[in-house]
Amino acid sequence: SAFIWDNGYWDNTKTCDDIFGHLKRDELSWENEELIKEYIQAGKAPLDENPEVFAIEPVETFETLGMVIDHEEVEFDDKVTGKQIVEEMGFGWNLGNTFDAWNSSQNQGLDSETCWGNPETTEEMIYYLVKTGFKAIRIPVTWHNHLIDDKYTIDPQWMKRVKTVVDWCIKYGLYVILNTHHDNAEPTLFPIQYGKGYYPLNKDIVESERFFICLEQIANAFNNGYDHHSSKGLNEPRIIGHQYEWGYNPEDWTCQEACSVLNEFQRLIHKAIRETGGNNAKRFIMVTALSAGYDATLNSPFEFPDDSKYNPNNNKLFLSVHMYAPYDFAMNPDMSLSKFTDQYRKELDDKFISLYYKYVQKGYSIVAGEMGAINKNNTEARTEWGKYYIGLTRRYQASTFLWDNGYWDNTKTCDDIFGHLKRDKLTWTVPEIIAAWVNAGKAKIVDNSQTS
Repeated sequence: SAFIWDNGYWDNTKTCDDIFGHLKRDELSWENEELIKEYIQAGKAPLDENPEVFAIEPVETFETLGMVIDHEEVEFDDKVTGKQIVEEMGFGWNLGNTFDAWNSSQNQGLDSETCWGNPETTEEMIYYLVKTGFKAIRIPVTWHNHLIDDKYTIDPQWMKRVKTVVDWCIKYGLYVILNTHHDNAEPTLFPIQYGKGYYPLNKDIVESERFFICLEQIANAFNNGYDHHSSKGLNEPRIIGHQYEWGYNPEDWTCQEACSVLNEFQRLIHKAIRETGGNNAKRFIMVTALSAGYDATLNSPFEFPDDSKYNPNNNKLFLSVHMYAPYDFAMNPDMSLSKFTDQYRKELDDKFISLYYKYVQKGYSIVAGEMGAINKNNTEARTEWGKYYIGLTRRYQASTFLWDNGYWDNTKTCDDIFGHLKRDKLTWTVPEIIAAWVNAGKAKIVDNSQTS
């Protein structure tokens, strides 16, 4: 609602400074009656349920010459439900620190795949995952370091390389989740500049919108793919550099602003994917809250885009959340915190129960897109932790994906040691852990969870 300021000064014959008057109060007449009528008429408009807050509407600025477009025609099961997909995916694996690796170059080329130390992805690696028992893979990809001009045109060679690996996965029957990973820009005092990605604050809306043109190109490259391929817009959208970068505080104004802007980003991305048509109009899309964190997922004003126009009879939106939990066991490099205790079990119970009641019971399926526990030389404890964690995902109708960044040498430090697959040798660092976790992921999901 808005209130016009009327100070009673309407005579602008000498100056217009401070002339905000409209009502001639002694005469009970308006200085400009037609103007007031226009204002009042505008104020009668109904409130918009989903207002657009963006400064511009994204346009196709990118070059289409050489653009990768999927013209393949495949059978697509439009009736499959989120619950069915979660059931079939079970326990998945992340191709971490590979296509998401990046530096500050605008167009890093194909070498970025190996710039963080992992080998080039091969078809043999993908097949090895299938032989191990995995049924799903998440492929994190960074895009803002693969632009060939100033129009947000993605390097066609990079797109083809990503598509090659996705096609291998589909060939061997894997479910595939593809995302935008390290495209969250670093914070600046001024609006972010071209090619830096996106940032969820009002000052960065214009350039963020332009970056999301990349999502349309990605959608076109996978337009007619199988129903085994799901799109995930943003990885861990967050206010980098802020004290609540990885958390959420409802009393913090920046958190509130970021949540509001992120909701608009999600609507924009959803629209960009859906309106490329083909199978993109009906494939599943992952949607995430601020930082993809549990606190924001549960407590922030997070909203799903309205998908009813495209899929009125089938909910095609997944909730994506990342949970390296409990933190002290999973991520804290303190070697003394290496036992999987009853307290840690209860923390996991509470998290999954809360997510179940807030989202699953309202018809949304959940994918914990990243989970893992660093190697503190605690094989038995990590095995039990993973079995318990994955068991909860089956009990509360979710699927989860192991974060594997390829770093497995913990002789100097266990910090960030989430590696499991020795990709150059096609062996697992601790085969019994992977065997136990994959087996846990084969359990049928439970229709009616019991929380007592």
